Order: sequence, then C-alpha cells, then structure tokens
Amino acid sequence: MQQKKLTLKQSKWVDETINTTNPTEAVRRVYKVKNNNVAKSIAHENLTKPYLREAIMHKMAQAGLTADHLFNEHKKVVAQDSNLPAKNTALDMAYRLYGLYAPTKTQSFNIDIPATSEELTRSLKQLIATLKNK
Repeated sequence: MQQKKLTLKQSKWVDETINTTNPTEAVRRVYKVKNNNVAKSIAHENLTKPYLREAIMHKMAQAGLTADHLFNEHKKVVAQDSNLPAKNTALDMAYRLYGLYAPTKTQSFNIDIPATSEELTRSLKQLIATLKNK
C-alpha cells in the first residue's frame, strides 16, 4: 500500500511527538497553538489518522523503538526497585502510540426525566437501587 505523503507540519509533528513523547506538546510546538484544549483536539485527531500513526511507528522503528524493544524495557523497569517515573511515562506513551493498550470500554444510557420533583426523586431512587443490584 502506498503511504500518504505527509505535509511539512505533519512531518514535524511526527518528529516532535517522538522527541517529546507527548502529541499535545508536539502540536503546541509545530502548529503554534496556545490553547491547551485546541492542542489536545488536534493531537487526538492526528493520532486517529492511520497514516500519521504509521509514520510515527516507522520513525520509532528506525530509532530502534520496536514493540519487542518496548516489552524488553518494560521487563527491566518492572524488575528494578528504583523510582523511574520518567521512563515509565515514556514507555506508556510508546505503548499508546503503538496502540498496544486494550480499547477503553464505555457505557452510556438515557434517562427520561419526569416532570415533577416527586417523580424525579422516585425515579432516582429506583435508578440507584438498580445500579446497586448490578
């Protein structure tokens, strides 16, 4: 499959994401975004694009950061007694970039809200009782 050509900013974002291990920070640096929510949104959008994820994984593999290497590093971290939060953060980010975490499970439901406060109170009590029984 032919890989999509990255724009200059996308290419710089890929490099910064690997250098900082933080896609949001990479957005701030490359796209000159000041608002943190906007930076997070752009980073999330970029990470959902398969060709950008492939570019990140390709660059990481070129640097020797393969999935096997990450697992070996993880084993070393687990075996050590010293506090290594920075290394753990980097490993966590690499696992995220490679998509090695299980997908997040979410559950949603709709509640019809009755018109009166008495009905609302009764419905809330029923809902709480139902949730406690699960």
